[in-house]
Amino acid sequence: VKLDRGQSIIVQVTKEPVGKKGVRVTSKVSLPGRFLVLLPFDGRIGVSKKLYNFREKKRLRRIVRSMLPEGFGVIIRTVADGKEEELLKNDLAQLIKTWREIEKSLKTEQPPILLYKDLSTVSSVIRDLFNNEVQRVVVDSRKLFKEITTYVKWFSPNLVDKIEFYRGKQLVFDVFGVAKDMEESLGRR
Repeated sequence: VKLDRGQSIIVQVTKEPVGKKGVRVTSKVSLPGRFLVLLPFDGRIGVSKKLYNFREKKRLRRIVRSMLPEGFGVIIRTVADGKEEELLKNDLAQLIKTWREIEKSLKTEQPPILLYKDLSTVSSVIRDLFNNEVQRVVVDSRKLFKEITTYVKWFSPNLVDKIEFYRGKQLVFDVFGVAKDMEESLGRR
């Protein structure tokens, strides 16, 4: 694709700047959700390589194909394995809504502009790892506690009760032995 000087394009930052190196960007924009990754400019449906069951891959592709708008693509994430259609539908609807808001900004704002900022690291970890198998999440920061509960209320309200604000005097990593485990894992043996 040939670009002209002064032409506006949409890019996504794929790597933050390190030292004297600037950011790494791509024009292959993607929006990650809990079960799906939306590909606004790519009409294909991909499935995570970590999903091995052929029947399940076929089922997930069929579900996504039936609700995917024209011109959009999707990557089905590993965590979609065995999930009901309604959860996938809600995830896709939220991703499409986010993309429509980005498109609105394109029409009203002047470049260069930040069109979208992905979740914080904490929220993305919660999005990817927090499920029914997790017994509880203990947080010692009010700000993080609020951020996590707000996010979980949106995608999985039934899990909100598993989030606990820690009020103790001792450091939370010490109380739960995380500091000790980290020390051991980083040790020479």
